[in-house]
Amino acid sequence: GPYKARCLERSLALWWFLKRHGIESRIRIGARKAGEGLDAHAWVEMADQPLTDSPDVLRNYAVLH
Repeated sequence: GPYKARCLERSLALWWFLKRHGIESRIRIGARKAGEGLDAHAWVEMADQPLTDSPDVLRNYAVLH
């Protein structure tokens, strides 16, 4: 479509949809060093497995608690 959602917006929408249908999931936010700064990313997990990303996301980003 004409609007391109970012990872946090997509994750919030999916989490809300799943919750509304009684499916337990959680939003994870992670960060990693990117040159001089930080790169952040959000994804949805169910049963400790990413739904919106490959399993590599768990190796590439440190989860913020």
